Amino acid sequence: MEENGYKLKKIREHLTEPKLISTINTAYEKLNSVACLSDEAIWTTARDSSSREKQSIQFDNECQPLYSENDKIKYITENRNLDICVADSGDRAIIVVTEIGKFRFRYTGHPSTKGKPFKPYGIASDSQSQILTADSDNHCIHILDQGGQFLSFIENCNLKDPYGLCVDKNDDLFVAEFYSGKVKRIQYLT
Repeated sequence: MEENGYKLKKIREHLTEPKLISTINTAYEKLNSVACLSDEAIWTTARDSSSREKQSIQFDNECQPLYSENDKIKYITENRNLDICVADSGDRAIIVVTEIGKFRFRYTGHPSTKGKPFKPYGIASDSQSQILTADSDNHCIHILDQGGQFLSFIENCNLKDPYGLCVDKNDDLFVAEFYSGKVKRIQYLT
């Protein structure tokens, strides 16, 4: 079976308890992001980088702003169904639009979140188009399905200020911890 040119893998279930596979000490502080380059390589940044604008999607169908003001950092990813997923910490929301900019949904946290209000930073998507986002203030990861429904938390791997996220081709999650300089590799699917 195929979807948007991708061969779909068998649906994988979430582990009852996600497993910490390894921890990488980078010796840097204030890690903003992590990118999965290959099975053997990751890339981290400890500062912002800029790039040229290709497309600007700023308003919903009623011409209301989708995102917080431009001075707030936003993290972005595209999932397998070509949706554009944005973690907007200033708006305290995940905003998802189609590839042509049509608003799909907004996620503002799960009611069972303990501690501080939801404030997403890093964002990634896996082979099943599930959306993962770092809730740094609550030291956990939220996992959503492609329609924006909450599926589960990853909160058992001793995460401290998770910020940057990426998912490799095996669906292992890499989490950059902002202050510790560590990148943790987590298995969350069977």
